[in-house]
Amino acid sequence: MRKLLAVILILVCSCKKPNAIKKPDNLIGKDKMVQVLYDLHMLSATKSSAKEVLSDNSIDADQYVFTKYSIDSIQLAKSMTYYASKPSEMAEMYNVINSRLEEQKKIFEKERDSISKKNKLKAKSIKLKDSLLEERKKEKMLTAEKPQQDSIE
Repeated sequence: MRKLLAVILILVCSCKKPNAIKKPDNLIGKDKMVQVLYDLHMLSATKSSAKEVLSDNSIDADQYVFTKYSIDSIQLAKSMTYYASKPSEMAEMYNVINSRLEEQKKIFEKERDSISKKNKLKAKSIKLKDSLLEERKKEKMLTAEKPQQDSIE
């Protein structure tokens, strides 16, 4: 997918006229394109950080997006080329995508922090139980030793 996007951007940059690219008949609308690009970026991140999640579930990231949005690679490529020729529109779309990514980041950070706090509390609880058990063992040992000492005297 990255190669496809790189080729498209090279093609767009090599055009001499800024408006030389005509609107394709099957152009993906802006809102839908934002969703497609968001999913592509999320899946790309998953590919690079947790490949096994996709492979264990037999998920082909590109095919997943094409099926989810009822599009094909040619339609995506033509739409990308068209929007790339209109930098202000592309910038608007990426502002929306970046906002969504930031929102997701905040949600994940809150979840991570919550899990971290729970794990710390659990660890403290385990340490406390361990220390209480040690105290009880010491008390039992002391009480077990006292009668023996009394009977010796």
